[in-house]
Amino acid sequence: MADRSKIEWTDATWNPVTGCTKVSPGCKHCYAEREWPRMQKLVPAYSGRAFTTVRCHPERIKQPLRWRRPRRVFVNSMSDLFHHDVPDSFIADVFRVMREARQHTFQILTKRPERAVQWFSKIREWNSCMVYQRDAERADFVGKADAWPLPNVWIGISVEDQAAADERIPLLLKISAAVRFLSVEPMLGPISFEGMFANPSNPADGTNMLECIDWVIVGGESGPNARPMHPAWGRSLRDQCEVVGVPFLFKQWGAWEAANVHPQMIPVYVKSCILNTDGTLYHGPSQSRPCGAEGMLWVGRKATNRLLDGAEHNAYPGGK
Repeated sequence: MADRSKIEWTDATWNPVTGCTKVSPGCKHCYAEREWPRMQKLVPAYSGRAFTTVRCHPERIKQPLRWRRPRRVFVNSMSDLFHHDVPDSFIADVFRVMREARQHTFQILTKRPERAVQWFSKIREWNSCMVYQRDAERADFVGKADAWPLPNVWIGISVEDQAAADERIPLLLKISAAVRFLSVEPMLGPISFEGMFANPSNPADGTNMLECIDWVIVGGESGPNARPMHPAWGRSLRDQCEVVGVPFLFKQWGAWEAANVHPQMIPVYVKSCILNTDGTLYHGPSQSRPCGAEGMLWVGRKATNRLLDGAEHNAYPGGK
């Protein structure tokens, strides 16, 4: 837990669950796993176990209730609340605290929207049959149908490329949330919403899935083994968001940046590549590079900036 966070789109982190396992290519160079050895030296609760061992921390559950100043809180920056090893009852406890801490806005980000859909379905069952009446406090929470969706809880999914978008976004749209958002980080390929209809059984409806999203975050990968993000991918998502009026936040380039952005870095860059628009690397002569291929330099996270075509993009849902 940190009362302050350096993550660009949040103010604080709250980790009632720690540890995770990989589910897709976006997890390959997981920042939380990379941070785990350092955290083990600093936080006793992390020591003596592998990052892949998921653990719930009941002793942390009420931390946000002690924070008086309103803030945006990233829930489980070191895990995934909807990991299959987290019991349904513990997820309910987390939501109960979020309901009580109404002064904060909670941002839940998951790569497991299928589990989230299942859990919210159970919530509807609890609301109707009160299966938790043996626990008066929890029954009071889940038994109030008008509590959903919680107005201070944002639900987001991580998508790294078109395949992840195609699989996860339809599941996100099945979840009732005050704000639904996408974290496209690390962005590993282009994402287009063309032909992605919110109501696929009735394409004539014409509603695009992006129109049902309230916020999009885009970022490149950081770390020593970071994969490059083609500038055209970020531009495309920015432009798609602009067309339908979805707030767009460009978080970071990551460790790589286009060669023409940092010409002064050319003598000291660590490595370089030519990246095709489909995410493959071009290894032929530079003068014969395919149309749209971009020269990229690995300069490290600290040397890159947050500018996309010379401008920062820091929009939030509701303009907050």
